This record gives sequence, C-alpha cells and structure tokens, in this order.
Amino acid sequence: MLKFTNIDKEVYNYIHENKVVEFDTLINNLNLDVDSIRRSLEFLKSENIISESVNSKNSYMLSDVGKKALTDGTIESKFCNFLENN
Repeated sequence: MLKFTNIDKEVYNYIHENKVVEFDTLINNLNLDVDSIRRSLEFLKSENIISESVNSKNSYMLSDVGKKALTDGTIESKFCNFLENN
C-alpha cells in the first residue's frame, strides 16, 4: 500500500480532475510550495501513477549580425562584389 502525503493527494486529485496539466498550472492553482509539487510529481511518476510528457518549442530570430546582413549584405556577397569591382 502506498503512503500518500496530503500534498501527493492534492497533486493527484488536481491531475485526475483535469486529465492533462502543465507544471505552471499546478503551481498557479495549488497553494503549495514549488519544491513540494516537484517532489510529489516525482513520487507519483516513480509509482507509475502518472506519466510525464515533455514538449518543447524552439523559436529562432535574427541576431544583430543577421539583421545587419539583411540591410548591408552578407560577408560573402560583399567579398564577391569587391572581387568583381577590383
């Protein structure tokens, strides 16, 4: 028999009610310490009571060098222009 703490019960019940929950949602909706929530999640995962799915989103943007290349041209294009003109 598993020994759930009150925190484990709160986390479990919240996940059970909502089916899929993001970590930030747990933090915002449960009046619990972040580390307590983490510990509880790890315990519930270790007992195969819950599973975790990790999704990541990558975003890319131009750096200052990339922005300058748009207006001034790349180093390669500048070099080719130099060779053509000299």
